[in-house]
Amino acid sequence: MAVDAITLQVLRHRLQAINDEQIGVTVRTSGSPTVYEAFDVNSSIITPKGEALAVGHYVMALSLSFDVTVKYVLERFAENPGIYDGDIFYTNDPWAGATHQNDTVMVAPIFWEDDIVAWTGISLHEMDVGGPLAGGYGAQAVDIYGEAPLIPPVKVVERGVVRNDIEEAIVRNSRTPAFNGLDMRGRLAAINRTRTRMHEIIRQYGKDTFMEVQDQILDLAQEAFARRLRELPDGTWRQEGYLDYKRLYRVRLVATKKDDRLTLDFRESSNQAPAMVNATRSLLEGCAIAAILTEVCYDLPWAPAAFFRNIEVLSKPATIVHALHPAGVGQGATAVGALAQSLVSTAISKMFAATETYKEEAQANWVPSTKRPVVSGLNRRGETYAITLIDEAGGGGALSFRDGPDSVHLPGGPMMALGNIEVYERLYPVLYLYRKHTSDTGGPGKFRGGLGTEQALTPHRGKSRMQLLNLAGCSAYPEARGLYGGLPAPAQPSFLLRGSDVYEQMASGSYPSGYEQIGFRSDRVIKSREVIRLSSGDIYVAVQTGGAGYGDPLERDPSRVLADYLSEACSLEACSAAYGVVIDPESGTINVAETDAVRDSMRRERLPVTSTGVATNGNGETPILSLGDAVSMMPHNGVPAWHCQRCHHNLGPASEDFRKLGHMREVPIDSYSRWNVFGWVDLFILREVSCPNCGLLLDVQSRRKTDPTMYDSVDWEKAAAGR
Repeated sequence: MAVDAITLQVLRHRLQAINDEQIGVTVRTSGSPTVYEAFDVNSSIITPKGEALAVGHYVMALSLSFDVTVKYVLERFAENPGIYDGDIFYTNDPWAGATHQNDTVMVAPIFWEDDIVAWTGISLHEMDVGGPLAGGYGAQAVDIYGEAPLIPPVKVVERGVVRNDIEEAIVRNSRTPAFNGLDMRGRLAAINRTRTRMHEIIRQYGKDTFMEVQDQILDLAQEAFARRLRELPDGTWRQEGYLDYKRLYRVRLVATKKDDRLTLDFRESSNQAPAMVNATRSLLEGCAIAAILTEVCYDLPWAPAAFFRNIEVLSKPATIVHALHPAGVGQGATAVGALAQSLVSTAISKMFAATETYKEEAQANWVPSTKRPVVSGLNRRGETYAITLIDEAGGGGALSFRDGPDSVHLPGGPMMALGNIEVYERLYPVLYLYRKHTSDTGGPGKFRGGLGTEQALTPHRGKSRMQLLNLAGCSAYPEARGLYGGLPAPAQPSFLLRGSDVYEQMASGSYPSGYEQIGFRSDRVIKSREVIRLSSGDIYVAVQTGGAGYGDPLERDPSRVLADYLSEACSLEACSAAYGVVIDPESGTINVAETDAVRDSMRRERLPVTSTGVATNGNGETPILSLGDAVSMMPHNGVPAWHCQRCHHNLGPASEDFRKLGHMREVPIDSYSRWNVFGWVDLFILREVSCPNCGLLLDVQSRRKTDPTMYDSVDWEKAAAGR
């Protein structure tokens, strides 16, 4: 029986509200600052068969693998130990639906009379889940056995009664049992609230209507998603990124869109690493769909199971994106998972940029990975503490019409927040010297990426030296990709300063507000996932990079560059090196003549030696199709051809990728941002493609020196005809 449209919409929104409410209950009852401060949590409502029907707007990947957990329970536990009304199952096993061991999952069936009518699930980040290293991460592990212990799905609540033996076994593994116990009880309260709300719907509308609504939500969401895919051009887009973990591991995406089908092929990625950074197959799917939800389905009902009907994710077992047991996966969510999501986002943005309807939705990459120090030791009372400090945020990618937003999280966590540093200082023996937006972290472009943050902290009044795990990824080279001439966001280094003068400064009434204002005995760059120990006066400094740029930086309005300089978003050196804008620091004004000369010189450096530099004006035709502010397709002697949008120079036939038609050169990665000096400058370069006539920057790729340029395969004439 079909449910009428009004009832369908009422119940769809009601289910979403119930899902949001259970997150609210969890956050208000949790004892963990990673949950009630940073909102590292998410939930989902799931059909009786294990299909994701609604997900929350917090950390997307947390709730996009619950289907794996539910199907695990249905397939293995139906007979023994059985599935009953009031049961709740718990797991932190990444091969059973958790993203990594710290993100523990609780799922529960919702019964009406004798039938399961839905499931609900909640996942959150636990402060510590055991293992050899405080915080739960296995930075020194060689396989899963050197990381935090795995707990396959177990029944922690049976017919409404908490099983004390199972709860004891779970919290006994942790260095923070009280916090973990509160996190568990918070989710119990949320699940019980959800049961009550579901029963209210069924009493009001009936079981048959409730079940039919679930099917119709999925069917209608799929239809809407398929319509949107058909509006995007068919073709193949190739993206590639690297993860720095002892050596470089490649994640390669070949995204193919045809009609209403989208294939995301990761099979050419590197073989799995020994430990920590790998993703399971379910995590890969979750991160891929997180990009789809935020990029493509921003105005559609977030019913992930519906979208998977039109998406195929391909992966090869025993690779870094599809790790097999016993490979370590302890940081997979914020390492390979975040990188895979970033690659999918770029492919989607390129599809959007080629359409009139969605071109303003195209966006350069956001910050590609998180920086989260894990600190542990003995507090001022001599008690053990361990916490992942969610205390930094990166920048959002630029769009075709404005700069990216400052200080945001990964795009897969739209409702995630920064922890209050005063709360962290109250709970833990840590002193924050500063946390601020920092200059030169946004990728330059006609519109620049949003700014990231810089922070410094030191141990304060603890009973032991502080152990700190520098938990980072994609830190040693520019990873966040720009669009159509926009530059990538820079590397994001971390520093260890030994023997600082910070306490002497504070005693004299001054206080450092930046890395350059701290005196120290020695300093060095900290590796990703390196464990260090800090004594009083030693300082950990971390830079979280920003978003990437959109369009040629030399096309940015000089007044915007000046505003960035005056607001300390851009240093004086970067204003000149990246944007070609000459500013008098004393008067705070632009030297217009010198700016014009510098920009002209920078454009000429991009030209081939044989260029005449004579502008052409095209043939007066209206563009058939435009890609960002870089190139337009226009008829030339009856044949579609790419033309530079700045000088209208005919680059060549539209049957070729425009990158093959421009002038290519390689530029050092440290040429535009001071932070890239701390990256792998000998290994990575920027490969620029420019108009060979006027020097407009058309495309920039951050690549290893030995890597080939990445090209897309799109039938642009067909794409233009379908507009």
